[in-house]
Amino acid sequence: MSNYIKFAVQIIFIILICLLYYSYTPSAALTIKNNEPQMLSYDGAIINNPLRFPGTAIENNQWGAKTQGIPVSLSIYDSGWTFNVSEDSEYLPAIYPEIIWGWKPWTEYSTTSELPIEVKDIKGLTIDYSLYTITTGLAHYNQSFDFWITRESRPKEVNIQTEIMIWTASEGPKNPAGGSYGGIFEIEKGFPCEIWIADKNDPGLALKWNIITFKFVNSVFSGTINLVPYLEETLKRGLISRVDYLASIELGNEIWYGRGQTLVKEFKPNLTR
Repeated sequence: MSNYIKFAVQIIFIILICLLYYSYTPSAALTIKNNEPQMLSYDGAIINNPLRFPGTAIENNQWGAKTQGIPVSLSIYDSGWTFNVSEDSEYLPAIYPEIIWGWKPWTEYSTTSELPIEVKDIKGLTIDYSLYTITTGLAHYNQSFDFWITRESRPKEVNIQTEIMIWTASEGPKNPAGGSYGGIFEIEKGFPCEIWIADKNDPGLALKWNIITFKFVNSVFSGTINLVPYLEETLKRGLISRVDYLASIELGNEIWYGRGQTLVKEFKPNLTR
């Protein structure tokens, strides 16, 4: 590719990013309120109670890059994040920038009074969501929900029972942890998916907890997801119990490689006890 073409691609990318900022996040991404930083670029940074999504937090999560020694650039702001992972991180995703609702086991508080909750007390649980991701060039990433199920009401890493993931969209060759159980399942009507399970008792995986992932066959970037059928499927497979706790629900991008930006346009949990 000539230098002229490379330059043109960069200019187009910058123009698109500017359009996205001004079209979708004028009050959140471009305004500093209550002396809050406009953008946070260090690992572990958290924006609590972001302007557009009260009762949540947005985290700059670079766990995979830190584990693998991969250089990354990740910045979070009030309605999303920008990212650049210049080396393919192979197995583990390098980063997982995310919006959090609840009590993530590595934090000291819950973003909402509604979580944690015992699984048996959940009568209904849906989330209205919409993410918009634009990348430049080749990228390997997903859009995924991540919920943490713990054995105690005060979530900590040591009492995690199971991690449940739902890949609502994915780009590139990466697959979830563990192995596929074969076939296509329709846990929620209209959303066919694969089921992948990583067993903590498998010596080859060296996991501290079980992971079950529902990988959508067709990408769904926005809509309403009913989380109860996925909890019921996990219960049926013996990976959680009804006296365990749903600690938190997160939504973000696991990113192995690539550069781009994600705008969180909607994130609205609806919990019925």
